Amino acid sequence: VGGGSGGDAGSPDAIADGGAPGGDHSCHAAGSRGLDGLLGWHPSGGAGHGDASLGADDSRFLAELAAPAVAEAGGVRLHLSARSQTGYKGVTAVACRGGFKAQVSEGERGKTFRHLGLFATKAEAAVAYARALLEPKVSRVAAPSPTKAEADAAAAAHEEARRALLSKPLLEEAEGVRLHLSSKSETGYRGVRLSVARGRPLPSRPFSAQLQLHGVSKSGHIHLGVFATAVEAAVAYAREAARPREPKFE
Repeated sequence: VGGGSGGDAGSPDAIADGGAPGGDHSCHAAGSRGLDGLLGWHPSGGAGHGDASLGADDSRFLAELAAPAVAEAGGVRLHLSARSQTGYKGVTAVACRGGFKAQVSEGERGKTFRHLGLFATKAEAAVAYARALLEPKVSRVAAPSPTKAEADAAAAAHEEARRALLSKPLLEEAEGVRLHLSSKSETGYRGVRLSVARGRPLPSRPFSAQLQLHGVSKSGHIHLGVFATAVEAAVAYAREAARPREPKFE
């Protein structure tokens, strides 16, 4: 697998492997196979760091990690990086969760990172990273405190925006998959949430999808990313829920 050493420690290009810099700290549980173990796997069991068995999920993950990076996908130009083991800037391989994490640096010195989600393929993560960079930057300059009338108007606009986003009719099926409806979710879809923070501009992708899966990750859930519509998030949830997987945690 090419692509250099995986980037500087602490950068969004670093490899997430157990406690490595920039890593996913949910990977510390016993029984999780780290990236070094996967890359060092050998069928005889006597070479490398891995054992003599390689599951289907691990094989898919390694095949995706080895796939060549593409310059464009999803209608956006991707950010390639020879220093990243995934081949993309801002995209990290998370071996113990069998996916690829995207995060973008923020702040004046780029020392803080915004998590964009965990994706099945590194190209999907790279698309999320590229789209995040296209979003307008939020000014960090302190604005004067609003008057009560302005605050009340902003709160009313906030609630109106929420109602508009939640007023769309529910779909039982989209993009060829059966969606998971839920009367307990404000969006109407299982695993789909609306995140519109008070006092903040309405994001271009206000919906997030999260799948609860015990035995797959230490935290018991997989974050699937952020989306422009509830239906897009519900489709991502349905596809991930239908994907066969092997338990990584006992």
